[in-house]
Amino acid sequence: MLSPRQFNFYLFLSWLIWLICFLWLNHSIFSFKNISWPHFSLSNQIETIKFENKEIQKSIFQNDYLIIPKLNLNAPLIFSQNENPEKNLKKGVVAKLNKNNQVIVFGHSSSYPWQENPYGKIFAHLDKLQPGDKIIIVYQNKKYIYQVKESKIINPQKKNYFADQGLLLVTCWPPGTTWQRLVVKCSLIKQS
Repeated sequence: MLSPRQFNFYLFLSWLIWLICFLWLNHSIFSFKNISWPHFSLSNQIETIKFENKEIQKSIFQNDYLIIPKLNLNAPLIFSQNENPEKNLKKGVVAKLNKNNQVIVFGHSSSYPWQENPYGKIFAHLDKLQPGDKIIIVYQNKKYIYQVKESKIINPQKKNYFADQGLLLVTCWPPGTTWQRLVVKCSLIKQS
C-alpha cells in the first residue's frame, strides 16, 4: 500500500509526464514563428491582393481561398458536402454550405508531428480573432468580406449554434484535443 506521500509523488509524476508529452506533440501551436504555411517558390505563380493597405499573396492555381489578414493566413478553400472532410483537410480548409446559406469552414488546430499535413495547424491561432476583425473568402473570382461577430467554445454535440446565416470558422479546441469546438461567427459586410 502506498503512503499518501508516495501517492502524491506518483500522481504528480504522471501529470508531469502527460504535460511534457502534450507540449512535445503540440509545440508549434504556441508560436506563430514555428508554423510553416505552404508557400510557393515561383513568383509567376503568385497573385497579390490588396486589402486595407496590406498585400496578400495567393496562388493563381487555386481559385478559392480563405484569407485572414490578422493571422497572416491564407489557405485553399475546398467546398465539400462529404460527411468526412479529413482527406480534404490535407489540401486546405474545408467549407460546407448548409440549408440556411451559411458557410461553415473547418480547419485543424493541431496535428501529430508524424503526419505530413501542411495545413495541420492552420486554425491554431483562431482564438486570437476579435470582434471587428476581417475575413476574406475568394470564391469563383468573387471576394466576400466578413467581419467577426463573436467567438465561442461549444460542446461538439451542440447543433443549434449553427442556425444563423453568415460564416462560421470551426476547429477543435483546445489544440491537441477533440474535446470541444472553437466557433468564430462572422457576418457578410461586402461582396465584390
